[in-house]
Order: sequence, then structure tokens, then C-alpha cells
Amino acid sequence: MNDKPLMPKATAVWLVENTKISFKQIADFCALHELEVKGIADGDVAKGIKAYNPILAGQLTREEIEESSNDINRPLALNKKTLDITTVKKKKLKYIPLSKRQDRPSSALWLIKNYSQLSDGQIGKLVGSTKNTVSLIRKNTYWNSSNLVAKDPVVANLSSQIDIKNAVEKANRRIAREKKEKIKKEKIKKEDWLKKLMKINSFALVGVIMGSKSDWKTMTHCCDTLQKFGVKYEVKVISAHRTPNRLHKFLNQAKKNNIEIIIAGAGGAAHLAGVAASLSTLPVLGVPIESKLKGIDSLLSTVQMPSGIPVGTLAIGKAGAINAALLAISILSVRYNKIHKKLVNYRNNFEKKIPKNPY
Repeated sequence: MNDKPLMPKATAVWLVENTKISFKQIADFCALHELEVKGIADGDVAKGIKAYNPILAGQLTREEIEESSNDINRPLALNKKTLDITTVKKKKLKYIPLSKRQDRPSSALWLIKNYSQLSDGQIGKLVGSTKNTVSLIRKNTYWNSSNLVAKDPVVANLSSQIDIKNAVEKANRRIAREKKEKIKKEKIKKEDWLKKLMKINSFALVGVIMGSKSDWKTMTHCCDTLQKFGVKYEVKVISAHRTPNRLHKFLNQAKKNNIEIIIAGAGGAAHLAGVAASLSTLPVLGVPIESKLKGIDSLLSTVQMPSGIPVGTLAIGKAGAINAALLAISILSVRYNKIHKKLVNYRNNFEKKIPKNPY
């Protein structure tokens, strides 16, 4: 590396004009002849050259200039900066010859068939293709799917056996992790469901019963609506056919527990609401649960009651569950002023949400 400063003549002009350093010191520092520096001072040399400040350029420090000004024999020392330049090695892109590129879709198909646990991204990396292309091959929507023949990427020299093994192991770990997380979530969900289901309040005004545990998916909307209005409720799984004794016991204790309305949800041969109405004088609201026949069988089983045993039947599914809760709240609002005020506010807010104009 050269020890002389950048722009030596311009630097010499600045040092002559702004410091008390001798011509010899300036000449040695700028790698010039002493007579050249003298010519610069006399104005004969370097005419028109603009002075270059070595302090701003980081080539000299004020302390260095000060020390050399006081000692005529002390040479100026160039302020050297060491730059730590680190080079990052770029990952070389895997080059695939043109003659081999037609093997990529075939190799992707082979990996999909033999290692279905591999993600589209992993397969793409192994065969040198894109994630989108692999996805199309997996879905059988690739433009040339009909002509593709599965080919081992190792045989096609697109990937090594070790790379495939590592990718498969990584995919298996990912699947195991996802499975573990899914089980954990289901366990938490089940615990939350059981807590909500087993919640019994002696001051409940509404009894919510359902034919099976699977009906909770629909009836939870009913309970959520009751909760929003602050109406306390009791939840039970009771089947009219499979647990008749449990139904009789619940209905016998309903009045003693101050329950005023019963909401019954059932699907298929949905006799729960009808049987509850026949065994109790409390008002019963029926919610038909969606079934294999889209809930039509549940609706007919609930609504087609003989004269003398009424069941207030709501719509099929989620809408019916929500409306059953709202109808129960409306019935209770006649007696409970606090519930009545909440219902009025709900209706007013509900009306505000509907736009006046279609545009």
C-alpha cells in the first residue's frame, strides 16, 4: 500500500496555507520535491489546484500537525485506517443441464408418490423446480401431467440419496410436531368444552339440553347468546332415547331449580323437545340440528307435534340456536326488567347496523 496521501499536491497546498510545517516535512509527507513545495508557496506551482483538507479526509489529525509544527525534524505520519472487510460466501445456484431439465417434473412426481410427507418446497429444492410446479404436479393439474413418468431423482442425477434422506427426516419431524400440537389443541378444546358443559348454576333461568355431545357445536351459539345478555343457564347432554331416566330426573328438578324455559337441540329422529314438552309444563323451544338430510328430518321431528303438546320450533342449525336464546330472553323480559332493558338496547343496536340505502 502507498504511504503518500490522496491528492498529494492539493494536500500540500492546504498544508502550506494553513500550517507552520516546514517545506521539507510537507515534501516528505506528500512525496514531492522540496522545491515543488517552495514553488507552491511562491505561487509558481499548482496554480488553480484547490486545497484538500487532510484532516477532513482522515489522513492527518490535528494532534499530528501540532506535534510536527513544534518539532521541525519530526516527519508527518499518515493516519492509516484498517477496514475490516468481510466477504459473504454466496450459495452457488445448482446448475441443471438443459438435457436434464425435462427430468425435473418426473422426479417431482416420483418423490410425491414415494415420500408424500415431503412439502412442495422440499421437493422443489431437491429436484431444482419451483414450489408452484410441484403443487400443480401433486394436484394433477400440471400442463404435461398425462405424459409424466415417475423417475428417481438420484438416477436422474438431480439429487443425492443423502439429501432425500435428510429431507424425509425433516418432514417426519414436522409432521410429528404438527400432530403433537393438534392433540394438544384438541385436549384444551375438550377441557374447555367439559368445563362449559358441566357448568351448573342453581339460579339458572334456562335449561339447555341436547341429544348428544356432537350437538354442542350448534348449541354453543345458543349459550353464547344467553351469556351476552347475562342470562344464567344450565347445560346437559340428555338423549330422549338413550338416557330416558336422566331426562325424567332433569325435568322433575327443573322447577325446583327455578328453571323457567327449556331449550332442546336434537338431530335426526329429534324427539327430545317433544318428549320434554310432554313431561313438563315449562315452555320448550326446539332447535333442529343439521343432519345427513340437511336437518329436514330434525325439523319435521321437532315441529310436527300433536295438538295439545306445543314445541316452539326454530330454524335449523346455528340460526335456530341463536334465535332460541333470543326467544327465551324475550319471554323472560316480560318478568325481568333488567333483561328487558338489555333486549331493547340489543334491538336498537341491531337496527343501527342495517344500512338505510343499498349504495
